Amino acid sequence: MIAPGKAWNFAFGSNMDISTRNRRQLEVSQIQPAVADGWELHFSLPGIPYIEPGFAALRPSNVSTHGLCLELDRESWLRLLVSEGVR
Repeated sequence: MIAPGKAWNFAFGSNMDISTRNRRQLEVSQIQPAVADGWELHFSLPGIPYIEPGFAALRPSNVSTHGLCLELDRESWLRLLVSEGVR
């Protein structure tokens, strides 16, 4: 169940790291281990040389990806979207 004003995000890669979440000012009210069955990690986007070697996304597959489900408040959700390049 999702609390009012909250959103769940499936985190993988750098968003699993607490220092990354702190730097991005993401307020997490709950964390749950999670598996995305039928989705694989895919490094489909080039990164920034010497800073971020590549960016990953999930794509349909016959494997699974392990990560975390993060419950975020509205402000944190919007900050996460901006940090991921969503406009």
